[in-house]
Amino acid sequence: MFSFTHIFINMNIKYITLLIALIGVVILYILSLYAQPPIIHLSELPDHEGKIITTQGTINKYHQTDYGNQIITIIDNGTKATVFASTPTDIQSGDVIQVTGSVEQYQDTWEIMVDDPKAIQILKKWDQSTTPLWEIAQNPTLYHDQNLNVTGYIDSIYESYLYFTDNENEHTILVILPQTNNITLHTGELVILKAQFNYDPTQLQYIFSITEPYHTIEPVSGDLSDA
Repeated sequence: MFSFTHIFINMNIKYITLLIALIGVVILYILSLYAQPPIIHLSELPDHEGKIITTQGTINKYHQTDYGNQIITIIDNGTKATVFASTPTDIQSGDVIQVTGSVEQYQDTWEIMVDDPKAIQILKKWDQSTTPLWEIAQNPTLYHDQNLNVTGYIDSIYESYLYFTDNENEHTILVILPQTNNITLHTGELVILKAQFNYDPTQLQYIFSITEPYHTIEPVSGDLSDA
């Protein structure tokens, strides 16, 4: 009788131990579903190779490959990285995005591999805030190929281009108008310019280009001291 009781107790302990272990595995699995990847800066990518992270940056440029993937270059405080998205996302240059994916190194470039389109979130659209000309002038390379929203004045205007300046006339930049130019503007007029900032090697200077349907230059009323 004692031996059977002893065996019965040992069997119960065995099953209880197994049950506790299974419960522990289930709890760890559930916690992993809700665990958030660490949020890091782009400069920290080399320290997280092979790991899933979350980071953010401003879209510098992007394009879609022949295989339907999307290659996005993002920049933050002068550090660039490439986002490789298996599914294209509706984005524009200048948008600030948050990305969650796996960190990999491709040649000399750090990449964030993204399989789920929901892992790319737009934090701020490029036209939701203005960027003053003086800030662009301090470090133009940070804004290269980006869509920007800038407020300023028409310095002078011609058939296919105009010169755009701030309210102190300290910074002036060439704006290339679209070929189908039906824009009515006047010298000295305060305007909001939404265009792409890039470098024109033929003229050896930075310019604004109005090339997309969402690019505009429109008069505004009032005065803005930080234009």
